[in-house]
Amino acid sequence: MEAEYGGDKARMVELSEDRVELFRAYKDKKQAMPLKPLTHAQLSTATGTGPVDFDALLDAVLEVPSGPQNASRYHKAIESLFTALFYPALTQPVIEHPLDEGRKRVDITYTNRDRHGFFDWLTRQGHQCSYVFVECKNYGSDLGNPELDQLCGRFTPLRGKVGIIACRSFADKERFLLRCRDVALNRREFVLVLDDDDLVLLVEEVKKSLGPRRDPDGALIRDRPKPGEFRLLNERFRRLVS
Repeated sequence: MEAEYGGDKARMVELSEDRVELFRAYKDKKQAMPLKPLTHAQLSTATGTGPVDFDALLDAVLEVPSGPQNASRYHKAIESLFTALFYPALTQPVIEHPLDEGRKRVDITYTNRDRHGFFDWLTRQGHQCSYVFVECKNYGSDLGNPELDQLCGRFTPLRGKVGIIACRSFADKERFLLRCRDVALNRREFVLVLDDDDLVLLVEEVKKSLGPRRDPDGALIRDRPKPGEFRLLNERFRRLVS
């Protein structure tokens, strides 16, 4: 190749300029058919590690006692679980992400890389979510307006206006969900609340979406969730805007 075309930099520039349409066609093809991210199974094979144990990650969250003395442990457990659950839609988690020159912090910030699932659908509906913010509340009592306002204070048109509050349990969950709905309808800021019970449902959904498509008899498993569909989040979002 070098003997035929030459190998110096100037010659490479000349050859490239003479073949602009080839480069443009290659770029267009790559944009039309982007490479899919590796699945969990493919990552395990490539790295020589075992498959993701969603149940163990969930147990690590549920085993944390509620209360401020265990806030850091809960925070780390939620990050590990969410990073596995939301891959490859949400990536590059940043823990204790500083905003506004450090005057604010977010427990976890994810970059939205979704192309076919729930978070991509949000983007296509015009709901900004370049980043998805997560606040972890290891409280032994119900959340209130301060916790909701804290997360909403991280939203901007550039960063995004979608976030998740991970928490333990509620005595009156419906009341807090209505508060989230008020914020969504009045300010177009969307907070999805996931308590321990919700996390159990979400893990089961993701496991089904990544599981076999057919049962042991070879029959197609009907109503199997699609990877990245996150029906629980979709239902929770629908309640925010209904």
